[in-house]
Amino acid sequence: MERRPVIMMVEGDKEQQWLYRRWLEDGGFYVIQAEDGAWALSRLVSDSPDLVLLDLGLPAASGFEVCRNIKSSGSEDLPVVVMMSKREEHLKLLAKQAGADVVLVKPFSRVELIAYINKVLNIQQDWEEDEKIRELEDRVSRRLVSE
Repeated sequence: MERRPVIMMVEGDKEQQWLYRRWLEDGGFYVIQAEDGAWALSRLVSDSPDLVLLDLGLPAASGFEVCRNIKSSGSEDLPVVVMMSKREEHLKLLAKQAGADVVLVKPFSRVELIAYINKVLNIQQDWEEDEKIRELEDRVSRRLVSE
């Protein structure tokens, strides 16, 4: 049996946790749910995720600081996909400076989330919506190159 990629999701909102977990599991990923940044940082080595999906609007800690800590804790090669609620360019820039590989602005679709994660992890996926996914992955690739 093929190993499923492991996503550590750090999301403080319970409803969004449930939704994103469902999307990710349906997309073929194994999800580790971290309630906050401190827990996520304490479990990086033992849980060995392939990618961290990090909300910047965590209730107890700055998502920017958590991202910086991930990238400076010996996990600099670990991809971090940051989620944010505000469409403000300076926040996207701060997230990139903190080490985010990708910044997603909420709300986003399941297709967009999975396409970005697949692209970052370099995963080829067969989908029922193949053409739609390929088109979105192409746009994601062009966007990542231009950033």
